Parts: sequence; C-alpha cells; structure tokens
Amino acid sequence: MWLPSRIFGIERHNLRNLAAITRGDWWAVPVLVCLGVLSALTEGLSIGLMIPLFAAIFGQGNEGGRLGEIAGRLASGLSDGERVALLIGLILLLACIRAAVLFAYDAIAVRTVGRITHRLRMVLFRQLLDIGYAYFATRDRGRLFDILRRETWLAGELLMSLSKMLSSLCTIVVFGALLLLISPTLTLAGVLGAALIALVIRLIAQRMRQLGAATVAPGALLSRRAMEVITSMRTIRIFGQEQAALDRFERASEADRAADERVEMGRAMIQPLTELLYAPIFLGILLGAWASGMSFAILVGYMVLLYRLQPHARRLDHLRVELAGQIPVVEHILALMRRDDKPYVPNGTRPFQALRRSVSFEGVGFSYGEDEEAKHAISDVSFEIRKNRVTAIVGESGSGKSTVMNLLFRLHDPSVGRIMVDGVPLTDLDLADWRSRLAFSGQDTELLGETVLEAVCFGRPTATRQEAQDVAQAAHATEFIDGLPQGWHTPIGDGGLRLSAGQRQRIALARALLRKPEILVLDEATSALDSLSESFVQDALKRLSGKMTMLIIAHRLSTIRDADHVVVMRAGHIIEQGAPRDLLRREAGAFSRLWRLQSEAFDASV
Repeated sequence: MWLPSRIFGIERHNLRNLAAITRGDWWAVPVLVCLGVLSALTEGLSIGLMIPLFAAIFGQGNEGGRLGEIAGRLASGLSDGERVALLIGLILLLACIRAAVLFAYDAIAVRTVGRITHRLRMVLFRQLLDIGYAYFATRDRGRLFDILRRETWLAGELLMSLSKMLSSLCTIVVFGALLLLISPTLTLAGVLGAALIALVIRLIAQRMRQLGAATVAPGALLSRRAMEVITSMRTIRIFGQEQAALDRFERASEADRAADERVEMGRAMIQPLTELLYAPIFLGILLGAWASGMSFAILVGYMVLLYRLQPHARRLDHLRVELAGQIPVVEHILALMRRDDKPYVPNGTRPFQALRRSVSFEGVGFSYGEDEEAKHAISDVSFEIRKNRVTAIVGESGSGKSTVMNLLFRLHDPSVGRIMVDGVPLTDLDLADWRSRLAFSGQDTELLGETVLEAVCFGRPTATRQEAQDVAQAAHATEFIDGLPQGWHTPIGDGGLRLSAGQRQRIALARALLRKPEILVLDEATSALDSLSESFVQDALKRLSGKMTMLIIAHRLSTIRDADHVVVMRAGHIIEQGAPRDLLRREAGAFSRLWRLQSEAFDASV
C-alpha cells in the first residue's frame, strides 16, 4: 500500500521508529483518539440538544432540524415540562460523561508520556553503552547529555501531540457533521474559510520547523558549558578564570534563550492570528444565518456549536506548529538510535575463564581516524604479556602506551595485526568474560558510587565488607578511610571530588584489587601518593608479583625496576624491549638513557 514519504512532517522510517518506542504502550494512542472522539461526541450532542431545548422553552414545537426531530421522537408522549426536564437531564449526563472522559484522557496521556520517556532514555543509554569507544572521541558530550536529559521528554510529547492532532481532527469531523445536520450551506462556507486559514498555518509550520532545528546547537552548547564549569571548577578557580567561565556561559545561555524565544514567539502568535482569521468567518456565518431567516433556537444552537468548534480548530493549528518545532529535535534522537552508522565492538562467542600462558600483540597497528591517511597511534607493535609476570611499558607522552591499554581492554580493535590470548584471537572471546578478568587503576581516577564503600566495590558489587577492607589495607587506604567523618559510608562527591588526589588513587587501586583480576593494569597508579605511601603500595604490589599478571604503564622508571619485561615505545613504535637489567647494560639504549635522565633530575632536585 502506498504511503506518503512524510506523515505529519515526519519521515516515514522515523515514524516507524517512534512507533517501536511505544511497543509497551501501543494501545495508548488509539485509546486516546477514541477518548477524544467520545469527548467530541458528548460535547457536540450536548450542544446540539440545546436547540430542541430552546425550541421547547420558547414554545416552538420540535423545531431544530434533524436534531429536533430525534429529540421529538425521544420525548413523544411527554408534556412540555417533562420534555424540558428530559433534555436537561440528557445534557447534564453528557457533561458528566465528558468530564470523566477528559480526566481519563489526561491521566492516560501523562502516564504514557512518562513511560515512553523512560523507555526511550533506557534505549539511548543502552545504545551509548554499546557504541564503540571511538565514537565518543568525536562527539560533543554536552549534546549527548542534552539528548538524554531534555530531548527524550520531547519525543514522548511529540507522540502525544500526534494523538492530540488525531483527536482534534476527529472532533472537528464530529462537530462538522452536527453542523451539516443543522445547515449544510453555512457549514460548507465555513469549511472553505477554514481551508484558507489552514494554508496560512502551513506556512507558519514550515518556519517553525526551521526554528526548531535551530534550537538544537545552542541547547547543546549550553549543556556543554554547564558541564565544563561543574567538572572543572577546581581548575577554573586555580587559574582565576571565573569571569571568563561566566562570560562563556552567559553567551551560551543568551544564544539558547534567543533560539527558544524565537520558537515560543512563533507559537505565541498562532492563537491571536487564528482568532483574527476566524473572526470574519464567524461573523459571516452569523450574517448568513440571519439573511436565510433561521429561527432563534436553531441560530443559538448553531452558533454555540460553531463557537465551541473554534478552540478545537485553533488547537489543531497550534499542534501543527508545535509538532513542526519538535520534529527536528526528535529526529536527532532517532539518529542517535540508529545502529547502522556507528562503530561497535563485536562480541566473541568463546568463553574465557583464566589466562594459561600469555597475551601476545602480533604486528598490531591502530589509527583513531577512519580514513586511510589518518595517522596511526601505534604501528607494528609486537610483545608478550606472560602469565604471573610483570610487564612494563615506558615511553614519552604520546608514544602509544594508553592505546595499547585500550586495545587490551577491547575499547578498540586493531586496525592491523591481532591480539592473541593463549593462542586464541581476542576478538573470538566473549567480551564480558574477558573484561571481567581484567582490572585497571590509573593516575586519572574516575570514582563511581555514592560512598567510599560503593566506590571500592564498584567493580565487584557482591564483595563483602571484609573483602573491601582487606584490599583497602593493601592499597594503604584504611588509615584515611577510618578517619573520615562517616568512615566507609562517607559520601565521596561526584567522581570523588571530596577526596584528595592521593586518596582517590588509593581507592581506585583497592577497587582494582577487589576484582581479583587475571591481569592488573596500572597506569601511573601511585603518581599522586607521597613517598611513604607509595613505598607501602609498591611493597603490596611486589607481594603480588608471581601471583598475578601485571601490565604497568610508567613514566617514573623507579616504579618498574622489579619488572620482568620492559617495552620501550616512541612515536607509536616499540624501539626496544627486554629485562630491565639487560636494557640498562645497553649504554646507548633508549631505556638506559631515560634512566640516566631521571636519575640526574632526581640528584639535582636533592
């Protein structure tokens, strides 16, 4: 069956996606439309029954057109007083039914919008968790935050706007049918005038669609500026950039305000414009009724019915304009939901339980760009991480150390080469199994959880309090945790901001140890600790040597003197590797030179 490419201004495939979101509430839209129709019927009939009521009150018999004839048959054999009482009773009954219908409509609409919004947020959040890590390197975090926070609600509102439009259309059809029963000539004239008004509203709706699209970028920028200040408050204050941050936020807020104001001004203009356009139509119909010699009872009923029709027609026009402003925003949500244009790390099928021999990088290369000319972060990297041994990667900033770690966790897959785990390609392993056997602690600590205990147990929520205390002891964190106001239940703030950098590092290390991983990855995991605390932590890690596989990324070479194997990287390449003692014997080697430079710097500082 042929269908137009756009329905209510929405692309047909996007409309299907919106319908999929309502899978748990598919019944709501038709029910709301039916309730809208029932509301229109009860209102229209109650107004229509006023015609025979006026005719009976003013002694004009059954005058009132077809409605008068129907009412006359219902009241046959009744006196004028009984007839009036019957009509009043029917009108009141219809008013009660309409009140109940309107309440049911609003109750269902509110609950449905809430459920749809929640479901859409969950779908988008799952999508963000599934998308490959490389996607986020090129995306505006403020924009993603804005979609999750504000625009998901607009999607639910758009679906409700669609149902309200259908209800308004049905209401107009019902009222139009009643008006035709009273006076076909006047009604057709009114329809012609309404069609001309609809053309004007269509032009406004097209402009509103453009204005709605223009609100997306300013809203995202405002969210980004707010996140920037909240997450970087310490840095802003240290550098005395409060006024600069305020100025940036003010500019973003002003741009967002101006964009939203243009949309709201467009919406605000709809009602007075439609009032102005409908006024001559209303007066023209009134004059036409007077010229045709229409009786008082019919005239009053017709004009009341026509008067009550106007709000529904204006509501339809308003919804069309509102929908035009919502569509561009919702289409951005639907674009984020698409899966065919985003990178994903495919899951393997082979279970992984324990490392038996080693993890091998074999000619691995990786580029963060998608085109062939993009610069490779690492190239032709080959080395081995042996079971229960300590492997260290050293090198200058930007040499590719973090890229190697990201590949190990399968945040990315190699562009060339392969990573083998006990002779099995890493891509063949079940991703959840693999990551469950790894743990990480680094210099950039991201703590998640409300309290200290939740932060330590984040990687293993089922751990006992005693297990958390044991790993905290190993990470030299117990002494400061016990001294906190609420001990283990002390709130840590967003990302752990209530704790010092050294305290956050120790909790992050405890969090990693609690997972009891097959491979522990440490990226300058003690860089924020004082010398005494670092020595305690290093002793704890040394006791794990031979019992746990460790990959250490280090700048301070003193932290890897006990490593079994050292890999030295420069500009994305491995320039040498071997045991630390063997590398130190090569006086012209890169590792030996780095060692001498750091030793001389330490002696000079002393």
